[in-house]
Parts: sequence; C-alpha cells; structure tokens
Amino acid sequence: MNRRDFLKLLALLAVSTYLGSSTSTKKDQIVIVGAGIVGSALGYELAKAGANVTLIDKAQPGSQASGNSFSWINATYPKQPYAYNFFSQLGIDAYKSLALELNFQIKWSGSLEWFANKQIETDSFKQLANIMRYKQYTPVEVISASDANQLEPKVIFKKNTKVIFSKSDGAIDALDAIHKLTNQIKQYGGKIIYPCEYLSSNYKNGKLLSVKTNQGEIEADKVIFTSGIDTNALTGQSFLKEATPGIILKSKPTKDAMNRMLIGPGIHVHQQNNGVVVIGEQTGAPPTHKERLKQKPNKFPEIIGKQHGERLLQQTNLLFQEKLNLDLDQISIGWRPLPKDGLPIIGWLPNRPNSYIATMHSGVSLAAIVAKVASQEILDGVSSTLLKEFRPSRFF
Repeated sequence: MNRRDFLKLLALLAVSTYLGSSTSTKKDQIVIVGAGIVGSALGYELAKAGANVTLIDKAQPGSQASGNSFSWINATYPKQPYAYNFFSQLGIDAYKSLALELNFQIKWSGSLEWFANKQIETDSFKQLANIMRYKQYTPVEVISASDANQLEPKVIFKKNTKVIFSKSDGAIDALDAIHKLTNQIKQYGGKIIYPCEYLSSNYKNGKLLSVKTNQGEIEADKVIFTSGIDTNALTGQSFLKEATPGIILKSKPTKDAMNRMLIGPGIHVHQQNNGVVVIGEQTGAPPTHKERLKQKPNKFPEIIGKQHGERLLQQTNLLFQEKLNLDLDQISIGWRPLPKDGLPIIGWLPNRPNSYIATMHSGVSLAAIVAKVASQEILDGVSSTLLKEFRPSRFF
C-alpha cells in the first residue's frame, strides 16, 4: 500500500462516532507520561496538530522498553484476531508514511523464521494458516531450506527445514526514531522533561486541572499514559500481567553480516542500516535470576553482562556457516509490558475524566499507527472503529 492509499484508508476507517466534545480554539494542554516510542510518536502527532505537549519520563526518553527491544515491525501470524492483525498491517504502512517525514532508519528486509522444536513448529504453522484465511494479510510464504539459503547464503538451514518468509517486516533503530520525534516535539513548542515522575492528577468538579509530578505541577486538560510496565501502578488498575525480561545485545558496526531478520531457534538477530547487529534471546530468564531481577533493572552488572553477551554471541554463531566476528558494544534488559489478554489497550479511561491510555506489546511495532489514530481521538472528540477492540473498558 502506498502512502496516498494508506492515508485515504485511514480517513475512511478511523472515525466512526463523534463523542460530543467540540474542538476548542484554545490549545489543548496535554501531558504525556512515558517517553518511549509510543509516547514520543503520539506527542509528535499532537504537537504537529497544534496542541501544547509536555512529555515526561522518569528517565531519559527511550531508556526503558523501547530502547531495549528487538525493534521488529511486523504483522505476522501471532498477531490475532483479525482486528489486531489488520491494525498491525496498518502499522507497517504508518511507519512508511512517518519515515518520509522524519527520515527514520528502517530496514525493510523481511524476516525468515524457522524452528527446532516440532511442537512449536506445528503450532506456528497452524497460526500461519489461520491468518492466511483472513481477507487481507501481509505477504508471507513458506519456503524450503534451499530457497532460504538463496536469500541468506551465510546461514545454516538444515535439510527439510520449512522457513516462514514474512516479506513486509522491518527493523527500526528505535532510539534514533525517539530522538527525532522528541526533537520535533520541541520544534513545535512542546517540552520534554526528565527525570520527572508522575504522582497524581488534580481535578476540580470532575475537570482535570493539572498533573502533579516530583518536579512540580504541570497544567493539563488531558493526560495520556504511555507508561509501559508502570501502567498498573500509575493508573491504579490491573491491565497488565507480570512483565517479562528480554536480553538485547548490540554490536559495534560491522560489514554486511546478513540480509534479513533471522528468527531462529532460541535467538533472533538483525542488522541495522548503520551496521549494528541486534541480537535478542527468545527464552526468558532462569529461575535463579528471579531475586536479581526483582527491581526490573535495564542493565547487568559488568561481569554478568559480559558473560551473557558471550553466551548470546555463541548462540548466534550457531546459525551461521562461519563465525561472525562481532564486537560487543551493549547488552541490556528490556521489560515487556504485557496486557492480560495480549491485545493493545488504547482509549479513554472510564474511571478518570480526560485520561487516555496507550499500552501494548509491541509498542515499537504499533507506535506510528497508534499515534496517528489516537491523536485524532484525543484532539477531535471522535471514536475510531480501528480501536474498538482495544478499549480499556474491557477490563472494568
């Protein structure tokens, strides 16, 4: 879908119901709590539309889940039911549109996925067959090991291996994107404040007046929670189940190591346009690490981090015919915000006037489309048909 067709489709589908709050000539004073890629993209769209945006975070923008993620943009087979898959498809198109505005570093190479565990393979192919019955889905096919080797000559695909080739997938440099988005927010007159922790919302006669933070009060007509794993604590609701950690390794830039995203047994890896190789571990942390991870750190102690890095490099090299000579640059822990039912949570909070939420896994994959559609709802008092399956009201 080209950019013009995407924008036409968005205009046709996005708005279903006018909610009765007319747009005022006074600029909306909007506080966004959470400067990951969802909050930054939403802040950009709101500021561009003329709102006074203040984006706050307890740490540096992008330092939480978004900056420590595999950064995979996709609408692949786990994205079910159809409403979720279709929304994810629009997410790909929204990124292509936004990338033209801000020159995002996105590598649209597609992904290759294969399995060692036969039960996981069987279950995955059942899910794939299900989405291929949808009226619309992103280009995908199952290819042989020899065909996969034509696409990735350096990778080991065992004989008789079946490989899922998802042709539309992309990988974004999330930190670069957040940097560009927050810079544009400031260009439009918005503010980025960190470290700044949200404490409470101040109301009078049911009307939101301000947001209280540890840096003082901020005037606000509306408050938006794009707070990732902190969502439950900040909203006082039980939207998310326990966050899970994912180890992410980044190398120093190197010459061409691979062409596409590789989603292999136990490990996934891709190479950014700048030459950085990003490696993610598919298995969770062992039980022995439970106490160490209780406070949800984003970094390892130096010695332990080095050990994990070497282990991941060894696992990655098992995918290749020749060892990749990668220099470890960074290893971190990304904590995934996981909605209880697996679907995004987007919309006005039923129990808090003028309070909106946008939390999901993966925010990196959906940020562009969420920002485009949610900004219309927030500013124009409309309700989008695209978001009707994802409302927070389903938890009340």
